[in-house]
Amino acid sequence: MGAGARGPKLPKRSAIERLTRKGPECLPEMMAMLSCFKDSNFNEARCAGQMRSLSECVSRQPEAKSKKSTVFYHLKRLYYMQRR
Repeated sequence: MGAGARGPKLPKRSAIERLTRKGPECLPEMMAMLSCFKDSNFNEARCAGQMRSLSECVSRQPEAKSKKSTVFYHLKRLYYMQRR
């Protein structure tokens, strides 16, 4: 088999992880709280509702675990199967 028979190269792992990454989960709640602090001259009593909603959002989030990207694993596996 020639070099052209291998097919296209796979994207780099960093590119795959960048495409599959999710955004911050509690960003709207945090922005609302910070905006409230700015508008109320950093008065915590006026921003109690926003602080409560942010803490509830954070408590709902699962613990962060370091896992490898399964998309990258399967692409790499298919690449090596194709080379055989």
